Amino acid sequence: MLFRSYKEDFTPRTAAVDLGRIEGIRGDDGRDQSLYAEVDAADGEARLKMFRVGEPLSLSAVLPMLASMGVEVVDERPYGLTGLDRVTHIYDFGLRYGEALPDHARELFAASMRAMWDGQTEVDGFNRLVLRAQLTWRQAMLLRAYAKYMKDRKSTRLNSSHTDISRVPSS
Repeated sequence: MLFRSYKEDFTPRTAAVDLGRIEGIRGDDGRDQSLYAEVDAADGEARLKMFRVGEPLSLSAVLPMLASMGVEVVDERPYGLTGLDRVTHIYDFGLRYGEALPDHARELFAASMRAMWDGQTEVDGFNRLVLRAQLTWRQAMLLRAYAKYMKDRKSTRLNSSHTDISRVPSS
C-alpha cells in the first residue's frame, strides 16, 4: 500500500511502473533506481528515484555519491510502502546539474551509481567525468588509477631525490 503523500505526488500509472521496479528487486535486500526529468523541468534539472527493499537508505551514504557525480541535491521525498512481503522504500531526489544533461545520461548515471553502491568504484571527483565527459564509470576508474600512478610516481621521484640530497656529506 502506498502512503497518501505518494498518491498525491504520482499518478496511478507511475505507481504501477514503480511497483514493477520494486518487484524486479530480488531477495530481501536490494535497490534499483531511475533517473528521469519531469515534463516541465528546466535544462539541468532531473529527479532520481531510488527503490529500496530492506533497511532504509542512509542519506549520509547517498548524498556523497550524488555529489561526486557533479549534481546538487535540492530536495528529497521519502516514501514508505506497507502491505508488501518485504520492507520497501522509495526515495525521490531533486537534482540540479549546471547544464542540460548529456545524451545517455540515464544509462551512464545508473551504471555509475550501481558501481559505487556495489563497491566497484570509489566515491570521488572522478565520477564527475561520467556526466561531464560522458565517460562510463570504468573509463573514469581507469583515469583515477592513472592519476594515482602518476601521483605515486611523482612522490617516489621526490622522495628519491630527497634521499640523494640527504646523503651528500656536509662540509
